[in-house]
Amino acid sequence: MPKAVVCRQLGPPERLRLESFASAPLVQGQVRVAVHAAGINFPDILMVAGEYQLKPELPFTPGVEAAGEVIEVADDVTGVAVGDRVIVRMRHGGYADEAAVALAKRCGEVRLSARCGSSRCWSGRRRGRFVRTFRTACRLRTTRKRCGC
Repeated sequence: MPKAVVCRQLGPPERLRLESFASAPLVQGQVRVAVHAAGINFPDILMVAGEYQLKPELPFTPGVEAAGEVIEVADDVTGVAVGDRVIVRMRHGGYADEAAVALAKRCGEVRLSARCGSSRCWSGRRRGRFVRTFRTACRLRTTRKRCGC
């Protein structure tokens, strides 16, 4: 049975618990990813404390970004196959052995953020923290360009 870090009560990270869960069936537009690495980000800590703008219903699994391998694909999904190594971003759910991830587009970006090659520089740990860090740096660069900094 897969396991996940679960927040059942808001507060410090010490209240999180590792629990087993049953995999839910995929819905249209989703893929299941075996999580190999997940980034730990400030929003995750704020969310667990109940201090982030997004407040998921309890219980929930924190984790806004992860990296791993596609292990299941919904019938309607194309362009992604079992075995693809991917980087994913989500509202929460990354601190688990597996995560169901939507392929819905948002702001021209696919939530299944990237397929990763076999390069050694893209280890699971590096992929697991790439999305949040890269998006922050990209936003800073875009903002500085607009204001002439």
